[in-house]
Amino acid sequence: MASPSDNDKPTEKKSNPYSADYSVVLNALPALIWALLAVAAMVLFRKPIIKLIGRVSKVAYGSFQAEIASQAITRIKQFDNITGIPKGPGLKRILKRAQNETLMCKLEHAHILWVDDAHPSQNVAERRALESFGIHFDLANSTEEATRWLDRAHYDAVISDLTRDGDPTNKAACSAHSPTPSGAGCALANKIHDQYKEDAPPIILYTAGWPSNADTPRTVFGLTNRVDQLFNLVFDALDHRMDCPHDPSAD
Repeated sequence: MASPSDNDKPTEKKSNPYSADYSVVLNALPALIWALLAVAAMVLFRKPIIKLIGRVSKVAYGSFQAEIASQAITRIKQFDNITGIPKGPGLKRILKRAQNETLMCKLEHAHILWVDDAHPSQNVAERRALESFGIHFDLANSTEEATRWLDRAHYDAVISDLTRDGDPTNKAACSAHSPTPSGAGCALANKIHDQYKEDAPPIILYTAGWPSNADTPRTVFGLTNRVDQLFNLVFDALDHRMDCPHDPSAD
């Protein structure tokens, strides 16, 4: 049998090493063209596009402002419906101040401990008014109970009366300077300051028993017997100590 000649042998085909690269480029070419067109459109029409983005941003910000205003109006109505709060120019300024977006955000997240041995109805109006701004309260009627609350929860401020019936710390001096009153509220303020140092929550004394010629103790953020001043002190304390989880002023 005759052997096959060289001409009968199958010929080998050589592959082009660049064909795969060409294929990748061709496949990516449409996306590349669209990207270049988008860049060209941004360059050519940048001014109209910027104006459009600005309008959209204004609409979004306007909606946010409207929501804030609606919340403020709701709170003002709640506040006005609370009996027992004497109305006047001072409280009108409080209501206006509470409409600040950043402060409003802080009030919504504030947690305050109120310490007073008085009858529960005595401070209800003040608490309800502050709650209408979004503040949350825990209540204690003794220094001992207040200490237990402070050991298991974080507070952004503490409101306390000056003296409490039967409290052994009523004789604690409020200041090293003379004249100075004494009271359980000052003892609590000193204890909180000594225990928590720089992390101590601001302490506000709400009392009518403070002499006009006595200085404010160093461990006390402020003291008053007036409702409007109490609200201002609370707002000042929270504004100073707290950060809003979402600062509206950054929008």
